[in-house]
Formats: sequence, structure tokens, C-alpha cells
Amino acid sequence: MKRSRGQRERSCECCGRVELVRSDNWSSQCRSCAARANGSIWLQTLKTRPKLSVKCPCCAKQFKTTPSRLRRAKLRFCSRDCRTSWSAVVRTCKQCGEEFRTSRGRVAGFTRSNSRANYCSLDCYHQWLCKPDRVTGRGSRWRACRTEAIRRAPFCGLCGRLRMLDVHHIVPFRLTQDNRQVNLLPLCKRCHKVVECVLNDVLAVGVRPFDLLLALGSILRERQLATFMTLRRIRQVEQEL
Repeated sequence: MKRSRGQRERSCECCGRVELVRSDNWSSQCRSCAARANGSIWLQTLKTRPKLSVKCPCCAKQFKTTPSRLRRAKLRFCSRDCRTSWSAVVRTCKQCGEEFRTSRGRVAGFTRSNSRANYCSLDCYHQWLCKPDRVTGRGSRWRACRTEAIRRAPFCGLCGRLRMLDVHHIVPFRLTQDNRQVNLLPLCKRCHKVVECVLNDVLAVGVRPFDLLLALGSILRERQLATFMTLRRIRQVEQEL
């Protein structure tokens, strides 16, 4: 059976407010006065906390901060406007040539599609992928060549995905009409867009098809082999479990 607790009458020593509280509550202050007292103690602690003089990386202004704030982040700024100005950079769209603002982390870090760092919009990104003249067909035996390429390597050569695979031409079909297995590589749709962006950038420089197959093909085959070894290691671990 739950024991009932008694009540007592308390008069706040600060404001004189009289109220009923539990008998085991020995506080001599009401809730608002106690919170005000604790807040003043907290403010006094902040004032006495040691300060460091730091240079703002955006405007080069010296400002004071605490060591705990510096430990929580690598960079500290004197104001929110400086933080916004520092985090945004101006880029030029590869497709339309217009300037746009994007995050500094998107430019410095690796993104799979790389669309937010080099293109002002998703439409420009898709137009850049379809910029070269396309060929409607892939040859009379394309279906058999595609099936054979996926049978030899039924996974994405970059990320290891096992479903929804495309077959990528290392040297574009419109240049050499080459459907040999050495020129084909299974990729998922996301990685296919990444490789197509890189391919368009390389072709814009003026690289010959033979050099493209030798250089880019070697890089992609090496990555495909590393992906295959990783998938085989994962399957061995699953069989042991």
C-alpha cells in the first residue's frame, strides 16, 4: 500500500511567498527564486571561465571564446554571418556557365554524382551527361554482349551492387562501335553517372580512344578486381557463420 506523504507550509525567504509543499522538501526558497539563484550562479561561472583570443578565419577579427567551444569544433567564427560566408563558395556551372553558391564541404569532399559541386541545378547535370551526340543502337548483337558482360561480373565494378545493373562502354560506342568484353563494364545506375561525368571531362581534353581504353580501362578493371575480392571475402565470412 502506497504511503501518503504529509504537507507543510513554506514561506520563501526571498520573496515571502507562502505555499504548501511536501513534508520531505526542506528547501527554503520557492521554485522561481531557486531558479533565479541558480541562474545567477551559472552566469557568474561563465564570467569567471578562462577566455582565449582566437582569430576568425573569415574576417581575421580577434574575438574571445572558451576552450570548451574550441574543443567542440575545429573552426570557430566571430559571428553567424562569417560562418555562412566561409562555408559557401562560388562555382561556375559546367553546363550553362552561370555562377552559383554551394557548400565548401561539397567541393572539398567526394560526392558520388558530384552534381552539387559542379552544376547549378539537376537539369544542367543531366544535360551535361547527354551533351555528346548519342547513337540510338548498340549493334545487332548488343543484347548477347550485355548478357555475357553481366554473367562474367554480376556486380557493380565500383560499389559491388548486385541488382539493377547497367553495362558501361569504357570507350563510348559512338566513337569506335566496340562491343568487345574488354570495353564493357557492369555498373549500377549511380556509379554509371559518376563514370560518365569523368568520361565527358576526359573527352573534352581531346584524349584518343585507344589511350582512353588503356588508361581509364586499367583504372576501372583494377577497381572491379578489388570489389570482387571484397565480395568474395564477405561471402566467405557469411558461410563460416
